[in-house]
Amino acid sequence: MALIMLIDDEKEAMKYYIKALELSEFDFIRFGDPDEVMEYVLNKDKPKPDLVILDLIMPPGKRYKGKVECEEGIRTGYLLYEDLKDHYSNVTFLVLTNLKNAENDFQEIAPHVQVYLKNDVPPFDLIRLIKERL
Repeated sequence: MALIMLIDDEKEAMKYYIKALELSEFDFIRFGDPDEVMEYVLNKDKPKPDLVILDLIMPPGKRYKGKVECEEGIRTGYLLYEDLKDHYSNVTFLVLTNLKNAENDFQEIAPHVQVYLKNDVPPFDLIRLIKERL
């Protein structure tokens, strides 16, 4: 069974996506900040996900606190992606965000990563997107 890593700090906004994942055939783990994510990633005993769903706007946590790029959390997801890809080079990434210009910005960093606006992807469509990429 595929393992999905969901990274988003907005628990209330993600509740329907979480419910869809619970009803799917996928196992998933959810993280709300970059510190939790990297603690998991750096633990070699933890299983590697098959797919990562990443939000771009989230609090910087201790890892990125004080970095100009993360002021107000706007670029936290970009920096987290840069760290994650070093550890998960063969893992598929999807970006699910409310940041309207994210697709253009993110395509410069990682043209192979698909970016979706949360408002454009109903929860069960997310499951379809996951299945298409695995």
